[in-house]
Amino acid sequence: MLVCSAGLLAGQSFQVTASGLRIGRDPGNELHLNDNDVSRFHARVLLHNGAVWVQDAGSRNGVFVNDSRIGDNKTIGPGDVVAVGQHRFHIELGEEPAEHSVSVDLRSVSEPDKKWKIWPFVVALLILAGLIGLVSLVSGDSDSDLSQVGGDPDGPVSLAQALKAQSEDPKAAPDVGLKEALSVASGSPLTQQEEWPDPPKGSTAAELVELGHKHYNAKRHRDALEHYQMAYKLDKDCEICAIRIERLSTEIDQMVVANFEAGMRYYDSLQYQQAINAWETVLMLQPDADDAIHQQAQEHLEKARKKISRQY
Repeated sequence: MLVCSAGLLAGQSFQVTASGLRIGRDPGNELHLNDNDVSRFHARVLLHNGAVWVQDAGSRNGVFVNDSRIGDNKTIGPGDVVAVGQHRFHIELGEEPAEHSVSVDLRSVSEPDKKWKIWPFVVALLILAGLIGLVSLVSGDSDSDLSQVGGDPDGPVSLAQALKAQSEDPKAAPDVGLKEALSVASGSPLTQQEEWPDPPKGSTAAELVELGHKHYNAKRHRDALEHYQMAYKLDKDCEICAIRIERLSTEIDQMVVANFEAGMRYYDSLQYQQAINAWETVLMLQPDADDAIHQQAQEHLEKARKKISRQY
């Protein structure tokens, strides 16, 4: 049990479930904190090998245990004080079956067991062959489905169309045009400044670049990107900002697609917790709730969680 000892939720307790307790400013977290010092997806508390772990989910201000900032994750127990923004928590241990433990790795995505690696690609190739045949039959039809949804029959498929083809069932094979669609939808990162965060009052471009470098070296891609964007807003001559914004935007898009598709493969191989971890990474890397791939990941995430709940 996670108990809040300081902050707006002081005195409240929260059950650490088998799939973990997510903490952050986003209302989608199990533990929602209305705290400006807390990132949208800040931390996670979960069980692993009979111990309780706290994990930094790539937050901007970090997670502290007994006043020391942790790295990726750290075990905690009775007497330890966990600080997230202005809130303080401690653990009250109860009895939890060992088989309810789950992985502590939220961000990394590895391949499923080898026996599941080959046949999904065979299915994808068969689907691609079928799509090529279908396109050849309807290429002369000016009123095709693509035109009806506002696309260009001779141009690339849109991201929304690529995701729509995934269907309601996460076991469906990933659409082969997803990567290309995401690339087209992204556009040039430097032309989307209206969507960038505003720099804090009194900050300088140099300070924000330095923080961006720290996040970049720590592989906190989203936080690094936001700091370079804020620095560029203050100084349009910041060449390193422009370079890093372009590079990180591409890297994040690639990671979003890689984790989304990995989640599909994990789900198909009945590795539901790994699928959950992969799709949660998609939500962290693409936090915009109106984004099509964010919505698809959220829907598939709920299906995987239901599968997990039925196992216990």
